[in-house]
This record gives sequence, C-alpha cells and structure tokens, in this order.
Amino acid sequence: MKKVFFSAVPFLFLMTSTFALADQKSDEAIISARQALINVRESPNNNFGMFTDEQIQTFLELQKESGKPLVFFGTNPDELKDISVTGNTNAAMFALRKAKFTLYVANGESASDYVATFRSFQDKADRVRGNRPLKYFRTSECQLGQLTFFGLRNQATYWLIQADDSANSDGLKVGESIKNFLEFQKKSGEKLEDFGFSAAKLQELKTKGYVASAKYWLSKARACVQNADTRSEVRSYIDSFRAQKELSGKTLAELGTSESEIEELLAKGH
Repeated sequence: MKKVFFSAVPFLFLMTSTFALADQKSDEAIISARQALINVRESPNNNFGMFTDEQIQTFLELQKESGKPLVFFGTNPDELKDISVTGNTNAAMFALRKAKFTLYVANGESASDYVATFRSFQDKADRVRGNRPLKYFRTSECQLGQLTFFGLRNQATYWLIQADDSANSDGLKVGESIKNFLEFQKKSGEKLEDFGFSAAKLQELKTKGYVASAKYWLSKARACVQNADTRSEVRSYIDSFRAQKELSGKTLAELGTSESEIEELLAKGH
C-alpha cells in the first residue's frame, strides 16, 4: 500500500496566523484601553463630569478585552472610584448651578428638572463615597424645594406666555402650550387663579387660536385657486380649515365664509 504523507507546514502556518491575529486584536485593545483611561482621567473636567461613569465603563470593557489587569495600565479600583466620585460631584454641582440660573431665564427650561438631575448625580457619587450632607454641595433641602417649586411655576408661566403669543396665529400651538401649562401648573400645586387665569379664560384663549388658524387655512385656499401650480393643494387647505373650525366651535359665517364659497373653492381646485 502506498503511504501518503501530509505536510505539517500548512497547519503550522494556520496556527501561527491565528495567534498573530489574536495578538494583534489584543494589542489594539490595549491601545484603545490606554486611550480610554486618558479619557477617564480627564472626564471629571470635561462636560462637567456628566459622562464620567460612562467613560469608566468603556475603559473597563476594553481592559477586559485586552486580557490585562488594571495594574498593567497603571491604575486600580480605588483610583477609578475616586474619579467616579469627582465626576459625579462636579456634574451635581453643575446641575445645581443650572437650576439657579434658569430661575432668571425664560427659555423653557425648568429648574425642577435640574434639581432632579442634581439628585441623580449626587446619588451616584454617594453610592461610591457614602452619603454626604447636602451642605457639602452648598445647598439644603429647603433650597432644593424652593428651586423645584419656582422652577415649576416659571415653566407654567412660560407655556402660558407661549399660548398667549400664539393665539393670533396658530391654534394647534395654543392647544399644546396650554396642555404644557396645565401640566406644570398641577405639579407646582398652584391654582389657575394664582396665574391670573380661569378655566373659562383658557378655553377662550384656545378658541381664539383655533379661529386664527381656521382663517389662515381659508386664506391659503383662496390664494391657491389663483395659481394653476397650486390648485391641487386647495382640498388639503380646506380640510385643515374645517378641522380648525370644528375645534373653534364657530360657524362658517362667523369665520367670514359660506358653504357655497367652500364648494366653489373645491371645484376650482380640481
């Protein structure tokens, strides 16, 4: 019987290539982990420390992938804990500053949201370091309560102003603004009267917005029929007009039109 000999060279080449690829992957993970550790150490001072824990998690995943211990990268669990505490403390302090600042700026932001953010980062820091009194953060429950209350009240006022500003042009925006106002008004514990409003006055504001929107869509439909390029859009505008009319509770006559005009506009729109 003729003997068949198999060469071990291809097998050895395959094994060598496999080990080379594994080493390359490990080297890449080491390089990435080292860069991630640099980011970790800088994170408490970047973006006010708000992403410190995420940066630490990224480093730990890459460190695990590299197969090397923490000491290989020149760090240890205690350093990572200290960085976590510093980053979360900085983030908590930043959120507290933002809460105070928003009380003086009518931009739709709420101090109450930043108070919640402050408490979240405070909790993260305390879970690592242990509970610290609020005076460590230069605040108190009394101050946080005031920031929350006035933040909610200011937010409600902001949306009320938005509703009033939109009443002459955009009924849908009025409705959405009033919805947001009522949400923050309820959270604040204040009554409608505390904002100088009543349920009837809010409904009046809504109706005013719907009337303005209905008249806007009617004017768009009227303008469309004068232009051959836009006549096909008439039905869409009329549909929008009718939707706003229903919300307003007004008659066609009160909105300055009639069923015959509507039909005429639709006929010209074909």
